Amino acid sequence: MSRIVLPSYFYGNNLQKIFAISAFSAGLVFLTGLTMFVANNPAVSKSILNPKSSFAAVVAPSGFSTSSSILGVNIANNGSMLVRGAVVTAVSADTLEAKMSWGSANFAWVIQTTGATKFLSQQGQKQTISDVKVGDTVTVTGKLASDSNQYVINAEFVREQ
Repeated sequence: MSRIVLPSYFYGNNLQKIFAISAFSAGLVFLTGLTMFVANNPAVSKSILNPKSSFAAVVAPSGFSTSSSILGVNIANNGSMLVRGAVVTAVSADTLEAKMSWGSANFAWVIQTTGATKFLSQQGQKQTISDVKVGDTVTVTGKLASDSNQYVINAEFVREQ
């Protein structure tokens, strides 16, 4: 006749048994809560199912007015910029204009490009400014021009989202 072998902590004292059962229960409660959270939040489900997406969509405030892109503006102390989710409103030979909104706040960006500016598609393939169209959503990195009363970015990278 075969004998069932239990893990060693089942043979310990009552405190060890209580601790093992408590740890298992806490883990089960956590995983159940996480599963319910993911199931009830489409942005999270989409982020988990799409490995190219950023999980930051989970913490984005509900005031963001965006179709499916993530909005973000970061300005470092040295003027380095990161703008995510700006929608292109105009394209010229060396300038893009883009806008984004958060609640009732609207931001208009002037994106200055040069021959050194790198343009990338969603898949990371090289592009040029002529590939960027009005209505495209872009991520831009560069430097904020400090000598302007507008939001002017001297772009290093422009990538379609």
